[in-house]
Amino acid sequence: MMHVALKHKETLQLFHDNLADKHKVPNKFDDFSWSIIEKLTDLLGVFKNATTYLSGVYYPTSPLVLNQIYYLANKISDFEYEGPLFKLVGETMKDKLLKYFKELPPVFTCAAALNPVVNVGGVETLIEQIAFSFKLTEDDPNFILNQQNYFNKCFRDMFDVYLTKYGASNVIHDQMRAASSSRGGSSNRSVNITLFNTLVESQSKRSRTTTPSSELGNYMSTNFLSTMTFEEFENLDILGWWKEKQGQFPVLAAMARDLLTVQASTVASESAFSVSGRVISQRRSRLTPESVECCICLKDYLDGAVRQQHLTTLEEPMDADYETNLYMEEVELGISPPPEANDEEEDDDDE
Repeated sequence: MMHVALKHKETLQLFHDNLADKHKVPNKFDDFSWSIIEKLTDLLGVFKNATTYLSGVYYPTSPLVLNQIYYLANKISDFEYEGPLFKLVGETMKDKLLKYFKELPPVFTCAAALNPVVNVGGVETLIEQIAFSFKLTEDDPNFILNQQNYFNKCFRDMFDVYLTKYGASNVIHDQMRAASSSRGGSSNRSVNITLFNTLVESQSKRSRTTTPSSELGNYMSTNFLSTMTFEEFENLDILGWWKEKQGQFPVLAAMARDLLTVQASTVASESAFSVSGRVISQRRSRLTPESVECCICLKDYLDGAVRQQHLTTLEEPMDADYETNLYMEEVELGISPPPEANDEEEDDDDE
């Protein structure tokens, strides 16, 4: 990995030097400038990974939010020790990230707890690690404890609500569809290893002196990481895991079914609105709500089958000649007014 990164750096330097020789850029960079570029690129790479993972549409993104904040907090914390310039950049980024962390909705921490490799103990550990990275205990010594207690209260209260609906004799009939979770990758492997080791260490320290009888207690006390390799941790299919375990944890499976569908970003919903705008057009303005829903859902289903939901539009751009011919056919059929009528209407509007 180091050899590949070094080779890429050398290639980039040669490319820039060639541009400088051709006077297409002001001048060549010295070694100090390249070191700054390298460190800034490394920092921005973590932000890019976070944006990419949290904007995904083929896997649950809600349980990834706390993980990505943990990655970013560690990177920014290390970045600030590189020098005054880096500290200034890091502080600006930290202020923005702190706002997200302090105002993080409970749905994201609870969703993270429903990731079996993180669990409730893992969420508490991540809250602690992020707070230490940002030195939040200096101003408020009880910050970590207060955040952990708030998370635990939200998680248990939510479990009680689902227990009332799905507990006892109630049976969950809804099936959860398994989904591919190929969101790992060599570019983020090192930070994933750090998270993996942190969670393994924290969960191994949790005491298990008694065997809990409740479903929630059984889930919280089970160290699912103890039977996993790093590759299994990195490529875990959360939806598939809960589908397999819903007989053992029926109430928590119902919680997972609802919480894991929450999107961490607005990319998916904005895409849906964009598609609806292409369904209802000037030429298709009398579609019924049922027809619009069928068009959108069918297209999404077909794109999802080939993993192209983030790439394709509802329809290809219409060729100019084809659109002209279609318009003339509509004129002949009396569906659209002739060009002369349109011109007269425009003249009347001008007057």
